[in-house]
Amino acid sequence: MSVENEAMESIPHHGEEVHTHNHTKWYVANILALFVLTGITVLAAGINFGSNTVNLMIAMAIATVKAGLVALIFMHLLWEKGMNAVIFLSSLFFVALFMSFTFFDVETRAKIEPATPSEPGVSAGYQPAPLPLYVVAPKGGAASEHGEAAKAAGGQAAH
Repeated sequence: MSVENEAMESIPHHGEEVHTHNHTKWYVANILALFVLTGITVLAAGINFGSNTVNLMIAMAIATVKAGLVALIFMHLLWEKGMNAVIFLSSLFFVALFMSFTFFDVETRAKIEPATPSEPGVSAGYQPAPLPLYVVAPKGGAASEHGEAAKAAGGQAAH
């Protein structure tokens, strides 16, 4: 390759950008924020906020913030052009829309209570079928001793 061709290849062409970013501080701050948010998630999991829907909405909000941080920093969406941000935000909008439909559906259902209290893990009024009984002759028991005694008596008489 000639010197002229090497020089031409090192120059950015029209529409081509050279990315030289040092985002170490962003990465460290992001991972620390993710650790803090994970701790908040663990703490929030142990608290009952009233209903399962509210608990789920709080957990999903924390998870959405964490996913947003990962997408913005580790996937470099923070430094990309506007169209990538539009696509990312529209996907978040549709996820929120579909999840809201699920929340509305779950909240409008009737609560199901057992008819009578029962043991944990057993439905109310459920009676398990009786187990079949199998009779197995014991090994080395009385029956085998009588058989061996008869054999021994018969064997001695034959000799």
